[in-house]
Amino acid sequence: MTRHFSDAVEAEQNGSIETALAIFSEAFGKDISPKIADFAKAARISKCDSTFSILAQNAILACIFQHRIINIKRSSGYKADLSRLSKKSRAAAVSMRALESEMRLVGNPVLRQVFMCVSDSDVQRIRTLSDDISRLETFARQLEQIAHALRERGGPAEKTAFRVLVLGLARAFEHGSGRRATVTRNPIDDTYSGDFLELVRAVAPLAANLAAVGGGPPLDCPGSTSALGAYVASVTSTRSREKPSGRTE
Repeated sequence: MTRHFSDAVEAEQNGSIETALAIFSEAFGKDISPKIADFAKAARISKCDSTFSILAQNAILACIFQHRIINIKRSSGYKADLSRLSKKSRAAAVSMRALESEMRLVGNPVLRQVFMCVSDSDVQRIRTLSDDISRLETFARQLEQIAHALRERGGPAEKTAFRVLVLGLARAFEHGSGRRATVTRNPIDDTYSGDFLELVRAVAPLAANLAAVGGGPPLDCPGSTSALGAYVASVTSTRSREKPSGRTE
């Protein structure tokens, strides 16, 4: 596992964020995937589909990436880079989806007449781009989650990686439940509750364990049940105020 971190750090330092994220996905994906159903059950998620799984896994991977790779002191320099790369990746995925659709409408014989130098195998590869497009879309989401967290204001700055986790899980929760990611506070006993908070509670221990793999520093998380509720409530409240009207993330 230490080798994975070394490779990821080297890739990031060489400017290949995509490679660094891919290394984290390979290293931790097998640890995260089997637990997705349990996370969904804890939060009463009604639609535990592939999109929910991808969003939840991306939230954890982005948190680890933020914690282990990105130097917080340099975070301001990453905001524009990550946002730009995310937008370009998403645009590329949209273009590739459109190309894939068009290619499926045209039979191989027709293409061979137009492009005599293109072999059937090449045409077939172009017509089946789904796996590559899905990876590109996943990459774009991971970058967006990290960049969005770095842009957000409010909340303890030292918990930036945990904030990435909460924001990413908010997207997963809203997709899977069809409800806003919110936390309810009981002013009488100052306790916090809600299905989204249960999702964060279920995921946080795994994220913390994976973030510390290989002798890394511990993930900076709220230290008590009450502190966790207050922190997640603060993040979701800030997120709601800053999200433009009529827009879903």
